[in-house]
Amino acid sequence: MAHILLVEDDPPLQVLYRLELTGAGHSVSIASTLEEAVKRLEEQLPTLIVLDLKLPDAKGINTLAAILNSTPAHIPIVINSAYDYRTHLPKDYRVAYVVKSSDLSDLHATVQRFVSEMGHTSTRRARTRKGKSERVNPAH
Repeated sequence: MAHILLVEDDPPLQVLYRLELTGAGHSVSIASTLEEAVKRLEEQLPTLIVLDLKLPDAKGINTLAAILNSTPAHIPIVINSAYDYRTHLPKDYRVAYVVKSSDLSDLHATVQRFVSEMGHTSTRRARTRKGKSERVNPAH
């Protein structure tokens, strides 16, 4: 089971995604703003992040940049947006893009791929995107 931080400001989508992701066996925390997402990241590191790029307090690629600066480098980010930012995605991070849709099969597949890649077998040290070393337990 993975712990997912869902960063989404639309309440009906929050409910839908939470139901779908918990139904797949994951635990989900929700943040409606970038500020709230950063606070949640300080409280508990997720296995991965599902990120909408258009939030009340941040827009577009600036949202992604702020999240990248607030999370350890090993945590994958699944961008779930109606806006196409694929050409702006950093190549050296674990970032995937999924078109926001009522069909959640692409989102499920991408989440599952990252969760499977993570392995969740041991506690290890990981370098954050800011260059700090920290103890990480990927098993949530």
